[in-house]
Amino acid sequence: MKTLRLVGLLALAIATAQIGAQGNPRGTKTRIDVPTFTSPETALEWAKTQLVAARLAATRPASESLLMKAASASKLAQEWKEVSAETQVEAALTGAEAFLGLNAPLNAQSAMARVRREDIKKTAFAAAVLERSGEAAELLGDRRSALLGYQNGLGASPSPELKPLLLYRAGMSAFSLAEHGKAAALLEEALTVLSDENPRASIAEVALGGAYVGLKDRVRAEAWLRRATQALDRRAGGGRPMMTEVQTFIPEPSDDELRKQIAAAEAALRNAR
Repeated sequence: MKTLRLVGLLALAIATAQIGAQGNPRGTKTRIDVPTFTSPETALEWAKTQLVAARLAATRPASESLLMKAASASKLAQEWKEVSAETQVEAALTGAEAFLGLNAPLNAQSAMARVRREDIKKTAFAAAVLERSGEAAELLGDRRSALLGYQNGLGASPSPELKPLLLYRAGMSAFSLAEHGKAAALLEEALTVLSDENPRASIAEVALGGAYVGLKDRVRAEAWLRRATQALDRRAGGGRPMMTEVQTFIPEPSDDELRKQIAAAEAALRNAR
């Protein structure tokens, strides 16, 4: 229902350069204005400032308002006459991130689909667009498309900041599809670039242990599950560090959920004897 409301909001934004809603993500009437822009670049830069402000907003309603402004301005930048491919692709990425923040993955996919694949490949944003495409698919439950998006992102020369996330998300997607050999390879590579202080490392270790359970490799399964348990025990006494500099929109399991996954994997190992 939320996504359908957002589709209606975006259609109105295209026509008026404003988002005048019959219902926003919280179901209340709202009107969100954007400035008059002189170029697609100024529209894009303004959208990016709204995106940053949304991350710092004190309340969810304030964040949603800013994200809708970012989505609207990004759309204007994308559809500007004679816009460069670079600006159009970055605008699509910005709009997709705004919609992912609004929990509207269908809208995120639509924003990215309006850009030609050939144009995406020519820009420095290719890996980031493919990563966000994977996240949108994952949020929609399409794990196969998510995995393809992440793998394509890895083949698009990702930045050092983005590569660990792509490896991690690709590995987790492969694990969810029971592709244990692929999951193990991706997650082991991810753990070579993920800091031990990053909580995603312990999540990857739990999944890696589970992948080796599926591969019937008891020694490696026990080693990774033990390492994950030790990481969780250390974290229990020292707080929870930041995940990563790159913001993502896929919910992560809690430490309690990870311990349950470890227990289930260990039980599977015992039953396999």
